[in-house]
Amino acid sequence: VMMQAPAAVEDPAAELIRLRGEVAALQERNRELAEANAQLTHTLTITTAALASTTPSSSSSTSTPDKATSKKRAVTPSSAPAPASSSSSSSSSSSSSSTTTSSSSSTPAKKPKKDESAKTWKKWGKAITRKAKSTKFMSGYSGEVVVDETIIPDVFHQMFDGKGTLIQPTPENKPTSVVTIILFDSWEKVEALFGAENITRSGHEGWVWHTRSFAKSHKSYKADGSINSLRVEYNKSKMKLEMHFSVSLSGGGW
Repeated sequence: VMMQAPAAVEDPAAELIRLRGEVAALQERNRELAEANAQLTHTLTITTAALASTTPSSSSSTSTPDKATSKKRAVTPSSAPAPASSSSSSSSSSSSSSTTTSSSSSTPAKKPKKDESAKTWKKWGKAITRKAKSTKFMSGYSGEVVVDETIIPDVFHQMFDGKGTLIQPTPENKPTSVVTIILFDSWEKVEALFGAENITRSGHEGWVWHTRSFAKSHKSYKADGSINSLRVEYNKSKMKLEMHFSVSLSGGGW
């Protein structure tokens, strides 16, 4: 059987460019998949912690009979002594039951885990101070400190639903949008969202930058930053949360 030779390429140079373009596209797709995998792994960790906090811990009294039962099943007929009489068997069963009850009552119950969301609010509160140090505050003495996080939609709704002023999606403003925007237009509302024990209004130190004619901007001095308001943006498709804190600086000098 004669094999048909492949058709000759009319323009080898153009074909080479096309193949290189396909390889580059595949490499880009592979990079995107790797980033998505990293985000999903991080999200899975947060979700597991959140679910663990809401699942009641099993009582030790429930696990104790299981251990006793497994020990009984481990005894084989060859190693178990033959019962002497029905009264002896009844006495042994009663003794085993009383022993199990005694060990169950003496074992202290496990303490329930603390709410994981409280740890998350505290972590975000500390992140504001850290992010402020790398934020460029221009000569207007104010700016935005952005704290971002990757969380699943269920966790976002649990922490933000019914709080602040919903800007979108609403029946009047982009009702089908996958991006949710919530505004907390005063420090008091921001503090109520985080909890007074998890966030401070001031103490977020940042650098004020200045520009000169025909020169690059440069650091001028450090100043203390105070939080005025917060705009929350959440992209459901990308599972990305961004918290934009409006911060004004005071103090410092040239």
